[in-house]
Amino acid sequence: MTTPLRSADAAKILLVRAIEETVPASALAPEADAAASAQDAHGEADWVLRRAAHRLDHDLAGHRPLLQLAAAPHAPGIALALPFLLGALANSFGPTAQIHVLYNPIAVLVAWNLALYAVLAIAPFAWRARRVRSGAPVVVAQPAAAPAHEVRPGGARGFLLRRMIPSFFLRLHRGARETAASASQSGAVARRFWSLWLDAAGALPAAGLRRWLHASAAALAVGAVAGMFVRGVFFEYAMVWRSTFVRDPESVATLLRLVLGPARLVLGDPLPDAADATQMLGADGVPAAAWIGAWAVTAGLFVVAPRSVLALVATLRQRLRARRIPLHFEDAYFEQLLAGVHKVQIERIEAAIGDDVRSATAQLADSIAEFVCLRLYDERLVPKLRDFRASGGSVEALEDEMEAACQAFQPELDAELVRARAAFETTLRLAIERTLGQDFGLGESKVAVHAGELPVALGGAVGREISNAVGAAVSTGVALVVATLSGGFGHHLGAAILVALLHTTGPVGFLIGGLGGLVVAGAGWYLGRDRMAREMRSLKLPRWLARIVLREGALLTLVADGRLQCRAAVRDRLAAELEPLVPQLAEEIWAKLRRALPVAALAPAAPEGDAS
Repeated sequence: MTTPLRSADAAKILLVRAIEETVPASALAPEADAAASAQDAHGEADWVLRRAAHRLDHDLAGHRPLLQLAAAPHAPGIALALPFLLGALANSFGPTAQIHVLYNPIAVLVAWNLALYAVLAIAPFAWRARRVRSGAPVVVAQPAAAPAHEVRPGGARGFLLRRMIPSFFLRLHRGARETAASASQSGAVARRFWSLWLDAAGALPAAGLRRWLHASAAALAVGAVAGMFVRGVFFEYAMVWRSTFVRDPESVATLLRLVLGPARLVLGDPLPDAADATQMLGADGVPAAAWIGAWAVTAGLFVVAPRSVLALVATLRQRLRARRIPLHFEDAYFEQLLAGVHKVQIERIEAAIGDDVRSATAQLADSIAEFVCLRLYDERLVPKLRDFRASGGSVEALEDEMEAACQAFQPELDAELVRARAAFETTLRLAIERTLGQDFGLGESKVAVHAGELPVALGGAVGREISNAVGAAVSTGVALVVATLSGGFGHHLGAAILVALLHTTGPVGFLIGGLGGLVVAGAGWYLGRDRMAREMRSLKLPRWLARIVLREGALLTLVADGRLQCRAAVRDRLAAELEPLVPQLAEEIWAKLRRALPVAALAPAAPEGDAS
């Protein structure tokens, strides 16, 4: 798998790799990397980049200055000052006050650049012809959107890139080297980093080198012209023609028109003729000012302008390539680096699915408990309490009526359990889709599921796999619980609620407390509390006494407490039934998903029947 990155990001990754390969003590255990990984990373490349940036900001910060190597060779202003000064100082017109019109430093500079342009023009054709003769395939340049792995440049350019640049950098950044080293491995790290960078960056360093050479040539020409004008300010020069073999004025004029004609046309001056050549052949020559200007324009036309354009083109190519540096994540270094992360990620996915199942079962218990409180307690049992207060009667008869209401509620409860099971399956499926859609910091296909493949709404093969896995697990697991609820728990639901609602803290407790006084105390001492409670249950209270015992405030308190006790009774009973099912469901869902999702490639799938 090849991932394109920005040059600054690729450089960080490769520098950390160079350090870890050169200084083995600097490597971290994969598990430590995984534990420190950012959960919001998008893919393997993003995780590796975050890891590299984190290390360079912390334990490997001393090596950070070596990142400047990735920008080499570059041509800042101070780097162009040297060729400018060289051109200005080297442009000596000699000890005499005469300048040869064609044999001078500017002419040599122009001739050299013209020869170089010819070489640059024919070099691609010569390279292609040599490849054809050798039988090697001719590789067509890849588009910028999909850069190919390029071969390191050879020849003088290759020598400059492979040898001179890292050595020059280490000498130039002596202080940075001493800071980065903390030992004697700084040079080895820099050379390894530069080697990795050349392999990954392809033509990027070569484009930087071309940019620097073109800019330096333009600066050299500008310096030579500037030096020529500065000397002309302080010294008087004459332009002459001196030759042993070429003495004919017309021949000299032809040469002058060929070399300086374009510049004279740009300046609006007449083209050189035989009269100009005759004067140059004389002992005193001609005043050099106009001819110096012609040479300045010639240097601008044939050196400064073309080299500046070539430098600009190289700059644009360099910036374009710097946006997409291909890193190959299938090599041994990255495979080893990501292996521990993959293992930890799978464990995190399993734990997250377990949390989703636990959360969904809690919602299921809460939903059924709320349904029972609303449809049974509020709508059926509370009105019977109010009727008891309004009409009087015995608590025993009230208990019988409430138990009958609970039994009559059974079909409605069964229908709700079926609906709740379907809602539970939907809730769990959506939760798992959202969980896997987070990518756990690693979203490449080798590591986890692409976020785009996991919409919240069902869709795509992965969504269907999640739905099938959840449906199968719920069918085999929750169905048993629902059957238990409908047959076992539902059968005893009335008793469970009545125990919570009609205990001595309920109406009987209020009755006992309402009767009060020495009579109740004495009866309680003589009969005992349990026997007194039985007596009170069978005692038929008149309407006026029931209203006194269950006064409005006491009734409201009883209803509120009873609702809390009813909800807790249903939820706790249901939670007790579902709790053993949570790990079973999570393991079964994960066992089905890991065979369907791309993470299955990371670890062997569990055998059939073994929920891994």
